[in-house]
Amino acid sequence: MSELVSKVYNFDQENCGFILNTGEIIILQNLHPDPVNNFSISDEDILNYGLENILAFWHSHLTNDTNLSTNDYKAFLNFPDHYHIIFCYTDFTVYTVRNNLVIRSDHASNSEFSSRFATLVSS
Repeated sequence: MSELVSKVYNFDQENCGFILNTGEIIILQNLHPDPVNNFSISDEDILNYGLENILAFWHSHLTNDTNLSTNDYKAFLNFPDHYHIIFCYTDFTVYTVRNNLVIRSDHASNSEFSSRFATLVSS
C-alpha cells in the first residue's frame, strides 16, 4: 500500500478531502449522516480552500472497490473541472467529467495527472 493510500484510508468510515494544486493532501471531516457508506464535504471547506486551489476531490471506500456509486456519480458532476479520486485499501481510481458524463480516467497517459500525482501515489 502506498504512503498516500495509507494516509487517506480509514477502516471505520469513508474519508474525504482535497488534493491541492501544490500537491498537499487535505483530510476533511466526513459530514455525511452515514459515513460508513457515503461522504459529504462542506461547502464551507470548499470555499475556505477555494475551487481554484483544488486539483482533486478524493474519498475512500471501505470495500476493496473503486467503482462509482450513484451518489459518487452525482457528486462528481457538481465539479466538472476537477479530478475525482476514489481510494480503497489497495488501489485508487481517477475520474474526470466530460460532456456531463463521469469517465474513468486513463491517468497513466494524462500528463497533468502524471506530473502532479506521480510522487504521491508511488511513495
